[in-house]
Amino acid sequence: MNWKFLRKISFLDKRAVVVNAVPRGGSLLDLGCSSCRTLKHFVELRPDIHFSAVDEQDFSAKVPDGSAFHRLDVTTGELPFPSESMDLITIMHLMEHLKEPGRMPAEVARVLKPGGRLYVEGPGARSLLFPRGVRNFTFNFYDDPTHVTPLSHDGIISVFEHVGLTPVRKGISRSWLLILGLLLSSVRLDRERILAGIVHLFGWSIFVELVKKREVTTLK
Repeated sequence: MNWKFLRKISFLDKRAVVVNAVPRGGSLLDLGCSSCRTLKHFVELRPDIHFSAVDEQDFSAKVPDGSAFHRLDVTTGELPFPSESMDLITIMHLMEHLKEPGRMPAEVARVLKPGGRLYVEGPGARSLLFPRGVRNFTFNFYDDPTHVTPLSHDGIISVFEHVGLTPVRKGISRSWLLILGLLLSSVRLDRERILAGIVHLFGWSIFVELVKKREVTTLK
């Protein structure tokens, strides 16, 4: 679905709520963009925003038109952006792959504008309760062999608080559109959408939203 339809009903998807709050003409950086599927939805939702993406693999061919891509290991490299240049940074389904965050927290804090937001999302403890071995779909946390540890709200907060970011919201990340679409997907036998609706319904992913306080000086 094209996310332009979410512009006035963004409350149906937590990620859409966060992106819709970016000031008009603002800047968004997606760390660990992977195939850019979600980033493309962000562009549909807010074509007025300046988008940038970073990943350690070369996904330059997948980046939406008009978006900048940089290949970089965020745990060791310096983000190629000026200090205080981003209104929103999203880190989605990346941290569960990392043994250590390395330089990333300090770099995130440096690049965020005062008052800017960080949105972190990934599989929580509930992802361990799902059946394993569902073909071509990461249903259980350990279906992905590159996963290290499920995320927790306190764990995410502890990574970013020491660089001056303050949590403002936390919870389960859900798309009510996918949940409401379960019935239609079942009729159409759309396997991928059925499974996606199930993981959103039962709270597979958690999120934490943090803000860079305007009076805070970030760590170098």
